[in-house]
Amino acid sequence: MVRKDLSDRRLLDCGTAAIAAIVLWCLLRGALPEAWRVPGSPELYLTGLAGVILLLVPVAFVVAKRGGSGANPVNWFNAHVLCSLSGMVLIAIHSGGFLRRPPALLLLALLA
Repeated sequence: MVRKDLSDRRLLDCGTAAIAAIVLWCLLRGALPEAWRVPGSPELYLTGLAGVILLLVPVAFVVAKRGGSGANPVNWFNAHVLCSLSGMVLIAIHSGGFLRRPPALLLLALLA
C-alpha cells in the first residue's frame, strides 16, 4: 500500500511557495487598491478571518488524531500542513505590510 504522504521535497516546495507568495505580495502591495493596503479595511479583515480559520485545521487534526475519529491520519496531516501554510500567507496579507509593529512579530511564530 502506497502512502500519500507529503515527501520532504514536497514540504520544502510548499514552504518555499508560501514564503514566495508573501514576498510577492509585499513587492506588489503598492500597486494594489488602497483597501488592500490599509489596516482595518474589510478586505484585510476578511483575509485575516480566512487565515485564522485555516490555522484552526491543525487543531482539528489533533482532535481527530487523539479522538480516534481520523480514519486516515495521513490525509489529516497533509491538510494540516497545507492549511497552515495557506493560513500563514493570508495572515501575512492581513498585516497590510506593516511588519515592523509588535503584532506582526507573531508572524515569526508562524514561520518557525
